[in-house]
Amino acid sequence: MEYGVKYIIGYPGWDNKVGVNVSANKGVVRIYEPVFKKEILINGQDILDISFDAKSKRSGARAATGALIGGVLTGGIGLLAGAAIGAKAKDKSEVVLLFNENGRERQVVLQTKDKTNAVFNLIQDAIAFAKDNPAAAQEEKEIRAKRSEMAKANSNNENQAGAVIITIIFIVLMVIFLAKCMD
Repeated sequence: MEYGVKYIIGYPGWDNKVGVNVSANKGVVRIYEPVFKKEILINGQDILDISFDAKSKRSGARAATGALIGGVLTGGIGLLAGAAIGAKAKDKSEVVLLFNENGRERQVVLQTKDKTNAVFNLIQDAIAFAKDNPAAAQEEKEIRAKRSEMAKANSNNENQAGAVIITIIFIVLMVIFLAKCMD
């Protein structure tokens, strides 16, 4: 299963507050940022701690607007009801993942909103699988890392091929233009 969440902070070289996908397979957690095709692969054995924080945030401006409208329409009781309705809570729940990467402790904070339980359980299952099957988890991480490198290489080759094609088209257009100018 894969879940779309928001990366908040923690990993070197990653932009704050960007959409990512979180998945796990055979004890390996994958956090993938699709726009720039960045990924973090974490063997469940390397996860030192996972925690979650259930947060919500109420909008003060919406509460004030709701209170004003409720107060104008129905008086004092509407003021209280309007404030309660206007101050709808936004789910800001987060999963915090602490892991070892090549001897360094890393921390990643993911805003999971309504997917907190699912993401937390997904990572917990990856940890359990990796502890029960350490060789399989390590092999899966190596396979995924190789796939990632191959995908990057293919992407670079495609970019280079595109640049060559554009250059050829430009040269052909220049030859045609110069031929027309000489007539």
